[in-house]
Amino acid sequence: MANLSEVVRQWISDHERTQSYLARRAGLNESYVSMILSGQRKPGRRAIGKLELAMGLPPGTLEAAQAQANGSVNGEVAK
Repeated sequence: MANLSEVVRQWISDHERTQSYLARRAGLNESYVSMILSGQRKPGRRAIGKLELAMGLPPGTLEAAQAQANGSVNGEVAK
């Protein structure tokens, strides 16, 4: 599975949308979405939920992508 920013970028590309469109649809600041996509910020659960809803993804999809990118399983860091 791709990391969170890759999943979001792919959705934007597949749906021929912009970061600005997604930010507005999710009710998030455009600069915040930009920082998420660039890896400068890691979104919290509330922001992840808003993105999933705006993107039409099942709950937990982006959180799982973020957890995998961080090397964790079920929210716990793999050892």
